Amino acid sequence: MNRREKWILALAGLLVLFLLTIQGIGLWILGPFHQIIVDHATAAMLAETAAVLVWNFWWLSRVERPGLQITGCAAGLAVFSWCHRILVPLAGTALYVGVLLLAGRNVRKGIFGKSSLLPTAERLGLDLILGCALWIVIVCLVSLTGHGGLWLWRTLAALLGAVCGLAELWARHGKSGAGAGDWRRERPRSWGREISQIPDSPTGGPSGSCLLPENRKQALLAAFALTMVMVQIGRLNLSLDYDSLHYGLRSAYVLDNGRGIFEDLGMVNLVYTYPKGLEVLALPLNGTPTYGFVLSLSLLATVGVMLLAGHIAGRRAGKTRRFWAMAMLGAVPGVMNMAATAKSDNVTLLFQLLFFDFVCCALGAAGEKQEREQPWFLMGLCAYLMTLVLKPTAIVFSTIMAAVCLFCLVWCRRLRITIKGRGKWTRLLFLPLLPAAAVAGLWYRTWKMTGVPVTSIFAGIFERLGFTVRLPYTFTGVIGNPASLSTGEKLTRLVRRIWGMAVLPLGEDMDHVIIAWGTGLVTLLAFLWVCWLAGFVRTGGMRGRRGFAAGEHAAAGKHAVPGAHGSAARPWASARPWASAQPFCEALLLPVLGLACIYSVYTLSQVDGNYFILFYTLLITGVSGIRQRHGRKTGLERNLSGLLAPLAAAGLFATCCTSWAGAVGFTPVSLIHPGWYDHREAIQERQAEAGISEIVSALTPRSRVVAFGEHPRVLDLPCSVQSYYDITGSGGNVYLVKKLDYFKWYLDISGTEYIFVEKGYGDRQSRAGEIIRYMIEDKSLTDLVYEDGNLLGRVHLGGPDSDGNPYDRQRIGREFAESFYQYMGK
Repeated sequence: MNRREKWILALAGLLVLFLLTIQGIGLWILGPFHQIIVDHATAAMLAETAAVLVWNFWWLSRVERPGLQITGCAAGLAVFSWCHRILVPLAGTALYVGVLLLAGRNVRKGIFGKSSLLPTAERLGLDLILGCALWIVIVCLVSLTGHGGLWLWRTLAALLGAVCGLAELWARHGKSGAGAGDWRRERPRSWGREISQIPDSPTGGPSGSCLLPENRKQALLAAFALTMVMVQIGRLNLSLDYDSLHYGLRSAYVLDNGRGIFEDLGMVNLVYTYPKGLEVLALPLNGTPTYGFVLSLSLLATVGVMLLAGHIAGRRAGKTRRFWAMAMLGAVPGVMNMAATAKSDNVTLLFQLLFFDFVCCALGAAGEKQEREQPWFLMGLCAYLMTLVLKPTAIVFSTIMAAVCLFCLVWCRRLRITIKGRGKWTRLLFLPLLPAAAVAGLWYRTWKMTGVPVTSIFAGIFERLGFTVRLPYTFTGVIGNPASLSTGEKLTRLVRRIWGMAVLPLGEDMDHVIIAWGTGLVTLLAFLWVCWLAGFVRTGGMRGRRGFAAGEHAAAGKHAVPGAHGSAARPWASARPWASAQPFCEALLLPVLGLACIYSVYTLSQVDGNYFILFYTLLITGVSGIRQRHGRKTGLERNLSGLLAPLAAAGLFATCCTSWAGAVGFTPVSLIHPGWYDHREAIQERQAEAGISEIVSALTPRSRVVAFGEHPRVLDLPCSVQSYYDITGSGGNVYLVKKLDYFKWYLDISGTEYIFVEKGYGDRQSRAGEIIRYMIEDKSLTDLVYEDGNLLGRVHLGGPDSDGNPYDRQRIGREFAESFYQYMGK
């Protein structure tokens, strides 16, 4: 090691020692993890995790035949999933994802023609994008007719799969037999062949399967990554978090209540106006006795994120780095804990990573003619558009990433498409059409409800562009009151938050960070990446359009890869110039994303750890792409592996002790069951214990109810229900309960039929109790049904208002608007 490397190693060692010491004391000995780690459920969970890790490692390291390796690990996965009652949902959701892939494949072949020479990973990614976009467009078009319902979507999904399957069979086994040949010609040269030529591969030539390890180190990394996925599988049925129960798992009542997704169900809270891309994709999986089908969608997306991150890393730095990136990603709770939720975070992350992968391919499209002719930019545009229908914050982070990547493509002279024939170019222009139509359809839904295409923090931007937010919606308090803190107070809060996120997530504002934390592993990786960036800039890596191959990266182009087959005729480094262009892009992208994360931490009143998972993932792929000098391992790299190991182990324990739902342990083991966990039965048991079975039986799925009770537990009612907290809490409009007449007006315009009051809730919430008492007194709440202290009443608004005048919807609406706008200072 040279002097610089020794300094880096020394500082990294001190950082690891500091992180392990302060986190061990602050979290594990004196902090919140102590009570969790000594819990019997956690002990059983850790024992199962250790057994699973040993099982996976044995099959991947001791068994040489790839088929037996896959069989052994798959058998362990199947048994584990069955014992934790999630096997059938996993298989069913995987089948549905296969239908989307098949649909996207047919669309892609229709656009590209019969000679789609895309690499395997990129081809599957594009198929997924087009298949998801096609499904969203189908749902939007059908919903425009006023038709909907879960059985309709399941029927359409089955028909889509059947039609695409028949089309695929026809293409492969046509009358002339040309279809099968076309399919064989479509299969590209495998990336695994190139990866195996990088020095990490012990064989130096093509491997049997680029997804299977070839030595013990790779086997350990692969077993660790697979084990971390199985940790989320084991807890999937218990991970019913606040947000999932609020809206993610209730699509049958809050998104499509039988008449399509464009029906206004009268719900005022912000979460019901989000872009509903994931919920639309999951419509055929909803309405079953178990939530496992919907939750499995996020889990499969997380598996896709890990595989794609490994693909990006392995393409640049070898097969060992492929498994290293997957293992490091598995050790980050911020990414893995979002696998067991109905939130859209990891599905969004998958499409964002696909965008970055297409850009990486474009940055390397100066070598082979076959790859120069691929429309990487249009494919990236498709992935970018899909992120806009999944999560509101994706507009910020995806757009920042797209802008930086577009600059790099232009600066590196890679923004070009060489296509022969006008006909093919005309077809390729249709490539972004489906994703754009999906964005238009779901943004139209939001505009139809609220008056703006995108809500949350972006509503103000659209208002400046001439849009008007329709009452009773309001989105002004989403990020808190900017004037509530001075600049100095915000800076102090920023330093405290960064300390919590990087070192010790305890105290104020850290409740939503510790359950989706980057851990000390991300802190160390950020330090290593900054050290690399300093060296990259110092050696001239940022100079000129073509001068990126400086420093460590220049060595890859000057030295033939030792042991690679055919390196004299076709050296990997010289044939792959993207090894020198991609670091330049990362050198710009990661700092810009980091600054965006810091600004969000500075601005937002509440910080969630899942906001930064894109930065975590790109950081891991970036660090994994740092090459060895001259194709050889350095002493620095060997010693850093030893420093990363304890932090990865700490990440495993942190993941086991945290979840987005706060659940402890795995789903209890059971051998005799139908293959899934019956959440509907569990809800019915809770309702019987609460004494509301008779009340529940009086409601229909189309009933619209405002429920006064503990949120989100009260949302278990099997109907179109929103809670009192939905109206008055975060994301709602508390001004609706300022006067009883305003509340009645809202009940009228929202079509609310019933009000449910949970036992004792009126005593705990005084304003809620007053509203219920006044409505009973003035006969606007009738047909009262009492059951074990709980109340269900029918809304009847024919009586006089609070001033004794006849109820006039238009007059009260005008009065509310004038009073509300005066209150808001408009």
